[in-house]
Amino acid sequence: MKLQQLAIAHLALCAVVLLWDLWTAGRAAQLRSVPRPLAALSGLAGLLILPALAVHLLSGSLLTGRAFASIAWIWPLTVVLVALQAIYATTRGVASPLIGIPIAIYDLLLAIIYVAAYLADTGYPISDPLLTLVAAERGAIAMSTFSAALALPWYLYIPVIAPSAPLRRGLTGTAGVAVTAMALGWAGLIASALPGASRAVQSYERFAAERLRERPERDFTIGIKIFPTLGDLVPTSSVQRDLAIADSIGTQALCLYLSPRGASPGALRALAETLDGVRGERKIIIALDLSRPVPGMAAARASVVTDSGQLAALARDAARIVRILRPDYLVPVLHPTAVGATGAAWSVITPGSLDRSGPAAFDQSAPADTPSLAVSDRPLALWRRYITAAARAAHSASPDTRVMAHIGGFSSRDSALYAWAASRASPVDAVALTLFPGPRGALDIRQSERTIDSWLIAERDAPGKEHWILEAGGYPTVHGELSQSRALWGILAWATNHPITRGVIAFEASDYSTRLGLQTPSGRIRLAAGTLKRAIAGLGE
Repeated sequence: MKLQQLAIAHLALCAVVLLWDLWTAGRAAQLRSVPRPLAALSGLAGLLILPALAVHLLSGSLLTGRAFASIAWIWPLTVVLVALQAIYATTRGVASPLIGIPIAIYDLLLAIIYVAAYLADTGYPISDPLLTLVAAERGAIAMSTFSAALALPWYLYIPVIAPSAPLRRGLTGTAGVAVTAMALGWAGLIASALPGASRAVQSYERFAAERLRERPERDFTIGIKIFPTLGDLVPTSSVQRDLAIADSIGTQALCLYLSPRGASPGALRALAETLDGVRGERKIIIALDLSRPVPGMAAARASVVTDSGQLAALARDAARIVRILRPDYLVPVLHPTAVGATGAAWSVITPGSLDRSGPAAFDQSAPADTPSLAVSDRPLALWRRYITAAARAAHSASPDTRVMAHIGGFSSRDSALYAWAASRASPVDAVALTLFPGPRGALDIRQSERTIDSWLIAERDAPGKEHWILEAGGYPTVHGELSQSRALWGILAWATNHPITRGVIAFEASDYSTRLGLQTPSGRIRLAAGTLKRAIAGLGE
């Protein structure tokens, strides 16, 4: 079954459960035979579940969550109400044991998980067993959909309201059995993910004792990715918060993602004025996100680069952006081996483009278990032509701007693109890589680092070009905030011990489409921000 079909199937099943909950709650209110406490619980749960779900989804992003962060507790409260309703209906014999018991177990499990996740998200320390349950819930969803669902808030489990009266034969009876089977299956998936989740949560301890290597030449830069992917004006809330956290940490570089065809000259000039306030103090890196629909194309899935005309147009866009923004570095395309792939094509190690999500893919060019991008159907020669054209256009528009080729995964296609980008024949000045955990936690980071080491050994020309880690980070709401902090520290330790690596960019300043940021929508600063500040201070001594 294709990744896209699995993702749609999961969302469709969640919609079925929501419809069941609304129907069951309404039926409980209409039947006089239903005990009043049960009718009240059912009605309240049914009344709250849709708005609570909306608040939960909207509160996860700085762009929408600021107004909802203060009432984010309504989702775990609603899940607890549904669990109490299911337990009451089952223990009072209103719901059949064959229906009520599985639903009650499933709802109780979700109540524990979502209350623990809420407490962790507010900064309250939770025990490792509870954190393992939270990680298992995310891991189970990733297992049944695609790996990037670890960080996507709209992939979740919906609690089930137990029937408040015996189900009759026919459609209602069949629906009840089907929903019970789903609850039992989802609970089983969470249980099956527990061993792996426990290992993933514990895996980050290996980074705690790592040491950063000082650079006598002071040639190592630590920065953060700021703002959401921009196609228009920068949201005011992003400017204020992201630049404030950059100042508090003392970051030496700022990275921004742009959707080039949607960036108007006016928006670019406004962004340039914003960047003028920090230019000179920090390096500016502009990365072009070509995964998003391009105006004028027939379909969103159309390849971004399919012919010479589109290639030339994108190269002109790159030159226009460089001419106005005058960045220190330009990344012509993020994750080129994934752009244009059919279905979801983003892996767990490429957090910058979450709409391209996909499970880890493995091939013979990388060590076993190396997480990688799903394979795109765009020829690599086409991407080499585009990156070459964009590099020449950028160098012509601004000779001081260096061009960086991003290698977002570790498949055979990524390996081939790396070999070209790192060679002397390539027009790019630097190579950018991604280091991010996966479902296995720190083990995925270590495996990716070994793959990069093998590439460096294989490519003799590689040491001639500077390397960057363009995306580095962790999953604070999956494996815990301490894991994000330790993941960044471990990546920094690896990078500083490789003289060819000139910088690490932490992904990202704030929570936007995913909860991967250094600060929450409510403004609370996560532990990882302090880790970056400590690293910058230590390397600067």
